[in-house]
Amino acid sequence: MRMVWFSIIEVLGLKNLLGNEYILAALNPYFAYQLIVNYLGGT
Repeated sequence: MRMVWFSIIEVLGLKNLLGNEYILAALNPYFAYQLIVNYLGGT
């Protein structure tokens, strides 16, 4: 029963993750670098 529950959570999570490209873009370190350099006054 536990395996079915976690499988459902996995399928729904992947569906929503792949349906929203902004979530995947947020995990890209390039965007974090750009935020630090351009908006936080980094060097």
